Amino acid sequence: MKFSVMEKQSIPNTVKEMVVPKSREESSTMRDLGLLTLRLTIGGLLAGHGSQKLFGWFSGPGLKGTTGWLESLGLKPGTLWATSASASEFGGGMLTTLGFLHPLGPLGTIGAMIMATAKAHWGKPIWASQGGAAYHQYSYSTRSYAHRPRAFLA
Repeated sequence: MKFSVMEKQSIPNTVKEMVVPKSREESSTMRDLGLLTLRLTIGGLLAGHGSQKLFGWFSGPGLKGTTGWLESLGLKPGTLWATSASASEFGGGMLTTLGFLHPLGPLGTIGAMIMATAKAHWGKPIWASQGGAAYHQYSYSTRSYAHRPRAFLA
C-alpha cells in the first residue's frame, strides 16, 4: 500500500474501545493532580532555593555571599558561577512550577544540582544534616518522574 492511502484510513471506534482501557481514562485525573502537586512542590522549593542565592530572600546569602562561597569551593570566577547557579535554580524552579517551556526548567535545575553534588556534597554522608546531598538526590528522582510525558506513564 502506498503511504498516502494508509494515512487516510481511520480506526473504527470499536477497535479504539478495545485498545484504550477505561481504567486509564478514569485514573488520569488523579494522576494529573498528583503530578501537579509534585511539580508545584519541587518547583517551588527550587525557586525558593535559587532566590536565597540570587536575591537573599528567605534568609539567604544573596549573590555576594554565594559568590564568596563558590570561590571558596574553587569555582572561579565566583560571580559567573554564582549568577549561573542562582539563575538556573530560580529560573528552572519557576519554569517547573509553571509548567512552562518544558523540559528547560528541569534540565536547568538538574545541571545546577549535579554541580552542587560534585563540589559541595561529594564524599559526605547522604543525610543533609551531615552536609550530604539528600535533598539533591530526592529532587533528581522527583523531577525525572514528574516531567515524564503522559504517554509513558503506566
